[in-house]
Amino acid sequence: MGFLNYALRRAVDRIVLLISLLIIMWLIVEGLPELFGINPAVWYAPVGQLGKSAEFYQNIIQDITRIYGFNKPIYVQFVDYFSMGISFFA
Repeated sequence: MGFLNYALRRAVDRIVLLISLLIIMWLIVEGLPELFGINPAVWYAPVGQLGKSAEFYQNIIQDITRIYGFNKPIYVQFVDYFSMGISFFA
């Protein structure tokens, strides 16, 4: 019974760790920037496109915002991020 108890305790610890890390990563990468009015899509835009016209760059930002769901409410973004992190699917 000792090993089973140990293995179960370790499994629960790892699940709690995974959930905690997902929450912290979401806060750092997506949650806090949006709360301060920064669009995280700017970080995903290719740097080589900065020299192009402003309209072209804004189109790229709008596409990234739509594709990654940054235009959704923040709680929907969190649920999407969390479900993808738990299921390991993009």
